[in-house]
Amino acid sequence: MEKYWLIIDSYTFIWKNESYVLVYNSLSGNGYESPLSPLLNDVVEQLLDINNLYTVQISVKDLQDKELGNFVSLLREKFCGDIVQQAISVSKPISIVPQLSINEEVGRDFGSMDNFESFGNNVVRNLLEVTLYLNGKPTEKGVYKQIPWFLEGTEYLSENILKQIFEQMSKTRVSDFTIISHNIFQYPHFGLLTSFLSQHSLKVSFYTYYKSIVEEAIFHYLMKQDSFSLTMLVDTPVDIEIIESLKSLNENLKYTFRISTIDEYKNALSIIESYKLNAAIIPYFTGYNQDFFEEFVYLNKEEILGTRWTKQQIFAHQVINTTDFGKLNITPEGKIYANANFQPVGTVYEDIRMLVYAEMKNGESWRRTRNAMKPCNNCLYKYLCPSLSNYEIAIGKTNLCSVQ
Repeated sequence: MEKYWLIIDSYTFIWKNESYVLVYNSLSGNGYESPLSPLLNDVVEQLLDINNLYTVQISVKDLQDKELGNFVSLLREKFCGDIVQQAISVSKPISIVPQLSINEEVGRDFGSMDNFESFGNNVVRNLLEVTLYLNGKPTEKGVYKQIPWFLEGTEYLSENILKQIFEQMSKTRVSDFTIISHNIFQYPHFGLLTSFLSQHSLKVSFYTYYKSIVEEAIFHYLMKQDSFSLTMLVDTPVDIEIIESLKSLNENLKYTFRISTIDEYKNALSIIESYKLNAAIIPYFTGYNQDFFEEFVYLNKEEILGTRWTKQQIFAHQVINTTDFGKLNITPEGKIYANANFQPVGTVYEDIRMLVYAEMKNGESWRRTRNAMKPCNNCLYKYLCPSLSNYEIAIGKTNLCSVQ
């Protein structure tokens, strides 16, 4: 009886549960799901055995099994693997099974985390981005816990706290800063802030409310810096006169429109297209727009399978939250958060290295993966979904999809 080698390509991932097998090609970003028969289940079990090096033996008779035959046909059609006649293969082919190997430095740090002394100064290399909240507005209740937005209070980040932040940042390799303020143009320590940012050649994204009173000298200064960008935060209803005024100041200004309904989305899109704005549209969960999120934010199987993830990104989804990892947020009172929805990890008066160490070892945010959350932990698609975001926290539901 003629026999074949069934070979899976090294960039292909395979996962299974009791009823289905999921195959994903990390080069093309395509995948498929097949129902399991007893025979296909046995073949997949063998393929998942690392000792078999992604290659198993099958026969012509095996291929007559409907599920196995369809599995192999789709495998070849989507360039995820192939079959080779044993008669023309001198020896068993081998393939490299995809195995977890995220950033070597991160992996090495996870492995040495039982001892801060050995962890030492190297911990801060995992701190990638810092967000500073300079001031807020009393009426904005918790928006910043979902999307980039200013705080709900009126307190300013003081000069003393700002200097303390600079001192802590000198221990890090952070290159990306995000500065969020209700009105950046009226921040009393703007000169001190930009002096530090410029001296350290940092890439800085400034966000401020579009209805802020614009100080043109500061505005033009921010727009002229190659390493700075300025984004106006826009809510609804949109004041068109202000948009026109801002556009007249600089056509390259960025905008973020916050929307929570389909009508708001259509209106924002119309404004963006009419005025040719460099803009993004970000949905916001109000607590009363569940239907809107289910229709426009939730993912279905086709969208999940159609998203292109690299091997490293898939591995990363297994051990870290790629949405939050490497990011810290600092509020005007000097509290530091890995995620604003959780308790602070410390304050600006504590050693930043120790705070990063604590978050990596025991924190709630950076290592918050779908592996640990029901029902995602039992889902075939958990490594192909984006990491948990603030939307899941706001909605109170981990699986923002139609899969389960």
